[in-house]
Amino acid sequence: MDVLRPTLINIEGRIYRKNTVREPTYHGDDEDEGFSAGLVECADEPCDAFIVEETEKGFQSTLEIPSLLFKYIIGKKSETKRRLEYETQTSVSIPRPGIEGETIITGQ
Repeated sequence: MDVLRPTLINIEGRIYRKNTVREPTYHGDDEDEGFSAGLVECADEPCDAFIVEETEKGFQSTLEIPSLLFKYIIGKKSETKRRLEYETQTSVSIPRPGIEGETIITGQ
């Protein structure tokens, strides 16, 4: 088939161009390539990517989040932050806008 002269199909008076389908070939030998073993470890059980500490009030995790992203966590009139806290039954402590610092998530 030529790119400039593709195969044409006539269906109910309309002419359609038939494009060739090129499916990628898969070789079973390359099973482990491009696959991170770290993802499998966290697939069925909680992931240890974040340190969670146990406190008197429950559990606490500290995250380093750039101050530019605070507005997306807080949301308009703190609606997003309140919704996150309500749905996850946690307390999110975010530094004031423009100040770099740790974001602390506390839950039970």
